[in-house]
Amino acid sequence: MKRKYTNEEVRRWMEERNSRFFYINGEDTNIFVRKYYGIGWTLNLGNPWVLFMIIVLIILSTMGALTSFIGSAFSKIKG
Repeated sequence: MKRKYTNEEVRRWMEERNSRFFYINGEDTNIFVRKYYGIGWTLNLGNPWVLFMIIVLIILSTMGALTSFIGSAFSKIKG
C-alpha cells in the first residue's frame, strides 16, 4: 500500500539497505525526503512524478540549448 513515510521510516529504510546517496522507494509517496547525510533534501526516485519531473527538465534544458545553438547559427548565415 502506498503512503507517506515519516522521516524516521525513511531513515530506517536507508539504513537497512545501506543506501546513502539514492532513495528509491516505490511504496513511499513523498517526492522529497531528508538526506541521510548532511543538510538538505533528496528526491524519491521510486515516485513516478519524480521521473516525470526529471524527463521534463531534460527536455526543457535540451530545447533551450538547441534554441540557442540554432539562433546563433542563423545569425551567422544572415551575416
